[in-house]
Amino acid sequence: MEPKFLQLLSCILLLLLPNPFSLFTHAADPPDAQKPSAMDFLQTLIGARKGTTSKGISQLKKYLSHLGYMNRDDDDQTNDFFDDNLELAVKRYQTSFKLEVNGIMDANTIAKMSRTRCGVPY
Repeated sequence: MEPKFLQLLSCILLLLLPNPFSLFTHAADPPDAQKPSAMDFLQTLIGARKGTTSKGISQLKKYLSHLGYMNRDDDDQTNDFFDDNLELAVKRYQTSFKLEVNGIMDANTIAKMSRTRCGVPY
């Protein structure tokens, strides 16, 4: 009787103990650390408008092209110059999401672009 009782007690204690491996699964990540996003480049574009040259504009062109707001055939997608085609694409994006249509990368436009989109790998 006593061996079965001890077996039962030890099984219960093992089930109640925390999983020792769970202590090490997230030890490398600080609890408040934010993981970098592929859309972090947008934060450098606040206030960008037609005529602006800024690092990250080529990424914005690729992003808007990927979503269908800009022609994929545009040869100027590799430069960081905010041109007429990009302004038109930003206006299309703003219209689509019912934002103020001004062609400027304002805070509301960037906030909307920074949100995760279903099915988009960015």
